[in-house]
Amino acid sequence: MTLGKKLAVLRKQHGLSQQNLGDELHVSAQAVSKWENDLAEPDLTTLKKLAQIYKVRIDLLLDSETDLTGVGGVDTEALATTVSEAVGKQLESKPQAIGYCKTCGIAVTKENYGAESPYVMCKSCYKTYLEGQTSEREKKEEVLREMKKQRRKSIFTGIAFGILPLILAFVCVFSFPAEDTDTWVAFIACIVLSYCVFSFAATLRLDSPVQHMMLFMLTRSVKWPGIIFSFDLEGLFFLIGLKILFAALGFIVGVLLAVVGVIVGLIISPFVFPISIVKFNRDIKQQQQRVEQTPAQSE
Repeated sequence: MTLGKKLAVLRKQHGLSQQNLGDELHVSAQAVSKWENDLAEPDLTTLKKLAQIYKVRIDLLLDSETDLTGVGGVDTEALATTVSEAVGKQLESKPQAIGYCKTCGIAVTKENYGAESPYVMCKSCYKTYLEGQTSEREKKEEVLREMKKQRRKSIFTGIAFGILPLILAFVCVFSFPAEDTDTWVAFIACIVLSYCVFSFAATLRLDSPVQHMMLFMLTRSVKWPGIIFSFDLEGLFFLIGLKILFAALGFIVGVLLAVVGVIVGLIISPFVFPISIVKFNRDIKQQQQRVEQTPAQSE
């Protein structure tokens, strides 16, 4: 009886699968299969372990004349129980895999556990993940700080420009008779003008229609027609004169466009500012939520 057949018979008598035996010997089930099919032989150390598991002498395993089909005097049930308990203890002593790291693919156990959310990761990969998230969080926090800074600048700029008409309103009240109707008309006009100036200056610092309109007005350029001149002294003077004239006209047109933009801006800013500041505050809250949803690195 060959060694492989003896090993197969003893394994079945002890109620073990090839996988159970392989786990006990720290080999694969494929290796056990090769031994039992006489495609390979275990080394001497493994043979000693097999003899201990099966409670037989090594010489019985190596002696081809010995038939172990019906091993006499062996309590196979007791041996199967003993070996099963030994295998169970061995398996319990091994770290139980929680899963496999999605990043590097290694088995994740209690010893190298990193995280299970957003997916299973080992400790090393989770640390790298947190470092990346921390960098992303810092970027989002920087954006949030800039947004809050822009909002403060918008309000302060509006107050700086709107305070002059407000001062004029109080000057009207305290410098002229209070019972005079024109005094109160001037007071109300200065209050309205103060809010218009405040909202206009504030919206210029926000992403608003007023800001877009003023940028459009200030960046418009006038295209003048080409100049035909004779290439002589009089022609050169004629060219220089027209260039100066066109430059002056361009400057005047630019000033007019800016004035029109300011007038239109003063008219629409009181209505645009509340909408723009509400939208900007909503954007700040959304950015704050993005920051809070990005985990910070834990020590």
